[in-house]
Amino acid sequence: MPAAQQTSLHSLSSSHPWLLTHPLFWTARYLNLFNCHFHQVDVGNTNTTEPQVDQHNELAEQWSRVFARTFALVRKYCTLANLLESEGSPLYEVSCHMRSPPAFFFANRPIERLNSSFFHVRPDHASGNGQHERLVVGYFHYDTLTRKRRERLSPCPHPHGGHNGPVQRLYQRRLSQITPTTWSQDSYLVCILLSMAQSLVREARSPKPMTFTARLLVTTKLDLEFLHLFEADISSELLDILDQPTLNMTNGPTSNQGGDDVGVPEKQTSKRKIETESDISRRVKLKG
Repeated sequence: MPAAQQTSLHSLSSSHPWLLTHPLFWTARYLNLFNCHFHQVDVGNTNTTEPQVDQHNELAEQWSRVFARTFALVRKYCTLANLLESEGSPLYEVSCHMRSPPAFFFANRPIERLNSSFFHVRPDHASGNGQHERLVVGYFHYDTLTRKRRERLSPCPHPHGGHNGPVQRLYQRRLSQITPTTWSQDSYLVCILLSMAQSLVREARSPKPMTFTARLLVTTKLDLEFLHLFEADISSELLDILDQPTLNMTNGPTSNQGGDDVGVPEKQTSKRKIETESDISRRVKLKG
C-alpha cells in the first residue's frame, strides 16, 4: 500500500475522515484500508481418544455440557470461566480484577467498553521464553454486539409523542449498512482482538515483545452447534501507533500475506463443535 508509506494514523484519518468512526460502526471498508482480512482455517476432525477419566475431567465434562446447552449469557460465561480456570490451567481471568470493563484504547483513551472477558497466563506458568507475556485468551457472545448496536441506533421519542418513523427508518438503514452478511467477519471482532493485546501491554512488567497473540472464543445464537475461535498475531508497533496516532507507520498497514508484518495481520478463524469440547482449557493452553 504505497500511499500509506511513511505516514501516520493521524495523517491517514485526515485524508479518510470516516476512519474516526466508533468501533461499533466499523465495516470491511476499515479493514480493507489496512489490508486486513479474515481467513477461515479448516481444523478437521478434532475427536481424539481421551485418557482415563478422573474426577477433574468429569467436572470439566459437566461444565462443557452446561456451556453447550444453556442460553443464559451469564451462565454461559460462568461455565466457560470455570473451564478456562480449572485445575492445572495456566489461565486466570484478568478482566474481573479491572476497575472498569475491558476497553479498546485510542490515543491512550478508552473509546469502547467491551462486553467480553479476558484471560492472561499466570506468571508461574511461564515457559521461559516469555510466551506468557504474549498470549491472551478472550470470550465474547456475539449477540451482545447486535443488541448494543440496536440500542445505539434507537431514535429518541417523538417530541409530541408517537412513533419517530423517519429517524427510525434512517437508523434501520444505517444498521443494515454496518451489519456484515457473515457475522464471523464482523469488523468489531478486530476491535476486541486489538483490545486484548492492549490489555497485555498495560499489565507488562518487562520490555514489550514484538508480537502478541490474541485468541478469542465466540458463541452466538446464529450458530448453536459450534464454538468459534478467532486468532490474530498483533505487532507491538501497531499498539504503539494506536496509543500515539502521530507516529509514522514504517511500512504502512499490511497483512501477513506478503510484505512485512506491520499492523494487524489477517485473522484466522476456526470452529469446533461445542458438544465435543470436553476440555476447552486444553485447547488454549501454551504450546510447547
